[in-house]
Amino acid sequence: MGAFLADAASLGLHGMYDGDKIVQLLEKGKDVVLPPEFHKPLNKEYKAKAGGFSAYAYELLPLMHTLMGHNKVETDLLSTDMLAFLSGFKGHITPVMQDFAANAKRGAMGREAASQKNHANSLVKVPLMVARYAGDAALMENVATAVQLHQSDGDALLAAQLFAAILERLTVFGGSLQAAVHWAGTKEAALPGKAKEWLQDVLSKHALSAVDGARDIGIGLGSQQVLKSGLHIALKSEDYVSGIRQSILAGGDSTSRAHVVGALLGGQHGEQALPGEWRRKATKFMDVKQMVHVIIVQRTKFVPFHINRDLAQQSQAG
Repeated sequence: MGAFLADAASLGLHGMYDGDKIVQLLEKGKDVVLPPEFHKPLNKEYKAKAGGFSAYAYELLPLMHTLMGHNKVETDLLSTDMLAFLSGFKGHITPVMQDFAANAKRGAMGREAASQKNHANSLVKVPLMVARYAGDAALMENVATAVQLHQSDGDALLAAQLFAAILERLTVFGGSLQAAVHWAGTKEAALPGKAKEWLQDVLSKHALSAVDGARDIGIGLGSQQVLKSGLHIALKSEDYVSGIRQSILAGGDSTSRAHVVGALLGGQHGEQALPGEWRRKATKFMDVKQMVHVIIVQRTKFVPFHINRDLAQQSQAG
């Protein structure tokens, strides 16, 4: 739930790449600086209100519905749910999903409809997949199924699998985020050399502040940038709230990065670290929490969860 809450908190200033402009927006007089979270959304393109979720979060609804309805991720099932969702969604749709919908409309099926873009959509799916499959040997296979339906880029998948490995280690074995990151770089984690190079890139920024390090890595929407900048911020943050605030202040594609930072710090500090005031401001937080709870419960005993298959009725932004 740390990822969803961070997403809602970050939506207002999402897409702002000018750090000085962000600071100016938050300064309201002598010694008065507004907190960056739950700012009024500045980009009208996103068609959202303060407290709502970003397109990244809304595009997780079909994956959640697939898991609740079938307790598994299969290409055909997820494709059907996603296309039904996209056909009725009135809010902003990410470029990856625009590609997927357009390719499907032209007759492409399954993975053939995937976008070639290496965007952070792959990462956003990871916290939900870890919630369902943590401790299961099939985690990485299922992450691949969820990612490759919509994205064919190999680095987008690798970034998701690296994120999944770290988050699973943190949630299953406990301990610190630093320890989980260190483990991911060992032979035991069995990750490709490129993933370990990415980790070294993150660790090389340790002397920089959370914001400076993130900007040095890059604050765009590419999967590697989002994962590495999110890891850096999470490693430099003492708690959940400060981590999300630093991520917002870093600017750029802040809602996708919020899923990385929010999941990692939520995993490290526990659900009690998620502020009650933030939960109340996130207008759909409790709805999503109930859905995630069903998915987690079904890990141990699957009971078919009958849902409204008309996803369009549940897709209104705000």
